[in-house]
Amino acid sequence: MPAPQLTIHCWLIVLIVGILLQQALRSDAFTLCKTNARADNCAHGLTTDYCGNTVCAKGPGERCGGPSNVLGQCGEGMHCKCEVCSGCSIETVECHFAKATCF
Repeated sequence: MPAPQLTIHCWLIVLIVGILLQQALRSDAFTLCKTNARADNCAHGLTTDYCGNTVCAKGPGERCGGPSNVLGQCGEGMHCKCEVCSGCSIETVECHFAKATCF
């Protein structure tokens, strides 16, 4: 059976590591949302990101989607297929058509 003093030391270490980890996760270094996101001169229109910020929409052939649309959302006239904007932008009339299957 372990000495009671050793058990107390182990629990104190676990508690301190837990507190430090909690503080680190709350810091800005681990925040995915950007509060200073800018949406100026957007060629393919505006959309809202996963944090609620107004951002530029993605254009034909640009990466999109992902968990919570972290890669971005396509502008009007397009949809995200295989993590690429497919279709034609109503803003610029540019087109890109993704492959039929995603690999």
